[in-house]
Amino acid sequence: MRRLVTLSLTLAAGCTSAPADPGDTLGLSPPAAPSVSARAECFADNVVAGQVTAAYRRAARVRVLYGPDAELGLATPAYAVDGDGERVVPLFGLTPGAINHARVEVTAADGTIALGEDLLVRCDALPAEVPSFTTVSGSSPAGGYLLVSAVRLNSGVFAVIDHAGRLWWYRQTTALGDFRQTSDGNFIFYDDDRRAFREVTPAGSSVRTWTDPLSTDGADDHELQPLADHHALLLGSNVRAVDGGSIIENTVVEMDGAGALVSRFALGDRIGLDETTANVSFVRSPVDTQHANCIEILLDGNLLVSLRHTDTVYKLDRRSGAILWRLGGTRSDFTFVDDPLNGFSHQHFPRRLPNGNLLVLDNGNLHTPPRSRVVEYRLDEASRTATQVWEHRHTPELFSVCCGSATRLPSGNTLTAWGSTGVVEESDPASTSLWELTVEGAIVYRALPIASPYGDD
Repeated sequence: MRRLVTLSLTLAAGCTSAPADPGDTLGLSPPAAPSVSARAECFADNVVAGQVTAAYRRAARVRVLYGPDAELGLATPAYAVDGDGERVVPLFGLTPGAINHARVEVTAADGTIALGEDLLVRCDALPAEVPSFTTVSGSSPAGGYLLVSAVRLNSGVFAVIDHAGRLWWYRQTTALGDFRQTSDGNFIFYDDDRRAFREVTPAGSSVRTWTDPLSTDGADDHELQPLADHHALLLGSNVRAVDGGSIIENTVVEMDGAGALVSRFALGDRIGLDETTANVSFVRSPVDTQHANCIEILLDGNLLVSLRHTDTVYKLDRRSGAILWRLGGTRSDFTFVDDPLNGFSHQHFPRRLPNGNLLVLDNGNLHTPPRSRVVEYRLDEASRTATQVWEHRHTPELFSVCCGSATRLPSGNTLTAWGSTGVVEESDPASTSLWELTVEGAIVYRALPIASPYGDD
């Protein structure tokens, strides 16, 4: 529920003057200046975000100037509008537990600008359950923002932060799952109560949901891949009876934007118990023998799927689910070359890079001793070799028992979420750490780069 804060008066004064109208010499009236009235609110369940509703006249663009004091200092994108109407503009990065300031700026087609009055936006204090994000060293040369999913004990957040650790948007959660942003600025996250992925507006209004309707546990929380026309790829699960007990096997599911099932296949039909490194003594059933934690669509249209409990990355035919190759694990189709650890174990977030190489966070649970690293392989699918071409380890070395991600940035640097350690780091191609942040007492499931909290549009 959102809380209304301030209602402004209508203004028609421009802060810049329009050029003289040739019609004046003919006794005609010049065009009327643009005007605006607005109201602002801070969200009760997200005290670093809010919105301004601006009613404008004779406007071509609308934006909001805002900040922690009357000097403002922050600005939203300028949204194109047409003449008279109303626009809701989201605000991110408000100061919690304080009075924030906002002013609407409207610009007419001829460049004339009108400013609304100073709106006072009162935001409640940040809940104690929201963890703190603390920059330890350095700064990001690429700038931008991060989507971070972090959980400690039974509370956590899906958060948008900058490289100084400032919160720009968040959603409290008890789930440890994927978190994404759409091009138009909505957010997609895993809703543990609904066992589904939800797309919401910045204000938190539901847009759509995706789940696995044939799974008793709904959607798996590890990943959702948005597709065209609001379709999405996600993971689900089945419980299958086997001799001595039962196992959990993963499914690959495609849903449309209305929540209808498009396709579904079970990995258990293709991956046997001989591939798992999980304990299958069936002291406790069902046993999680696969534990899918990543799904990606490749350039050729097929799928890359990572199973933590087989220590394997699989290439699958997107339609049939047939296994095209295995990388790692007990039945690897590839030979590892120039890798002193001879592959990865309990890995997370494998991604094919534009050059065809594979980048993966190797959690390294089964290495001796256990150790975590980011490793890049050049894959030769013809000769079936995976040659290590780059590796990065944190200094001092870390061991992430679970979770995490590694993303190659456009700059060539690599952004790593070191999972259970709560550390997020950016390193360069020489494996030098450029920036580091910690999330107090939390597991960081993923940290993904975005350009702006406002989306790409």
